[in-house]
Amino acid sequence: MAKKKDKAKSRAEAEVDQKVTAVEQFGNVAVAFIGIITTTIKTLGWPGGIFVLGFWFFNAYGTIDQKKEFIDMTLLGKDTGRLFWVILIAVLSGLVCLAQWQYYRRQIKVLQEEIDRLSNWKTGHQESGLGRDLHHTF
Repeated sequence: MAKKKDKAKSRAEAEVDQKVTAVEQFGNVAVAFIGIITTTIKTLGWPGGIFVLGFWFFNAYGTIDQKKEFIDMTLLGKDTGRLFWVILIAVLSGLVCLAQWQYYRRQIKVLQEEIDRLSNWKTGHQESGLGRDLHHTF
């Protein structure tokens, strides 16, 4: 009787271990996927990252007919008489340009603050070594 309880207990523990292992594997996959997305966005910027991830999704899950229609409309220019698509592409392009401008403006601000911080540190370090103020011409 004790052996049956031990076997039942060990089976339950094994099931719990399998569930924990599955959760850990899912966590590892999620972290890896987020790392891929982050690297793509850091490398290509967020518009390029969204484009690449959208292309991957469309390529993986789009049907053959959807892919043919997309190629006909965007690359071959068939059925572009619809004003909606022209306006949509123009608006999206404008939004991407504005978003990139804003993003790079913030990046430049952060980099300029770091340059200012380093120049102030260097000046203070040199002045402490000389024992007097440095002469700046600007």
